[in-house]
Amino acid sequence: MKKWHYREDWRDLNGYFAQLERQGSALNIATFVGATQLRLAVMGNEDRAPTPAELSHMAAIVDTLMEQGALGVWTALEYAPASYSKTDELVALARAAQRHGGIYASHMRKRGRADRRRPR
Repeated sequence: MKKWHYREDWRDLNGYFAQLERQGSALNIATFVGATQLRLAVMGNEDRAPTPAELSHMAAIVDTLMEQGALGVWTALEYAPASYSKTDELVALARAAQRHGGIYASHMRKRGRADRRRPR
């Protein structure tokens, strides 16, 4: 980002945190591992279940990023390609985070809107 004199040249949290240290930051930073980004990095934008090798690779990335300071795994299941994920995939990623004391969190933008409506 030329405007801010900021280079996006990292590939993991260690690289990101090193960039913040070099540039400085006025904010405290905490981050989660995005399940969407895991799918894109390992599988691309495909609407299918991961192979066992792909799922193992995604869990290994979660392990690495948790060791580097992530708080857990985060999903936004309304949006592709995260919407292609099945329960067993999400459980495997959440378990990888849990091994390191992390949590699973999900963004649920439209969840419950119909529940809040009152019949007229």
